[in-house]
Amino acid sequence: RAAKRKSAQMAADRERLNIDNLLQKLRNWAEDAARDYMADNPDADLQNIAYDLADAWEYEFEADEREELMWHFDGDLNDLKIYAAESMG
Repeated sequence: RAAKRKSAQMAADRERLNIDNLLQKLRNWAEDAARDYMADNPDADLQNIAYDLADAWEYEFEADEREELMWHFDGDLNDLKIYAAESMG
């Protein structure tokens, strides 16, 4: 039974850490963050704040997920933030 549980956990972790799933989660987070910000600040220009708002991405992800995303962007936090900012719409 322990082996089955461990195998199931490993499969779940592989799925959770799949880069396509992580990028989709990042896009979804960015869209939600932008929508929430604009609901609270309707006169704001999203283009002016999207990059700064993207700083909060790391709070949405577990440490191993953050590592996978950073690896995908070759360790370039700027590229990751640009991706998140552009996903905001």
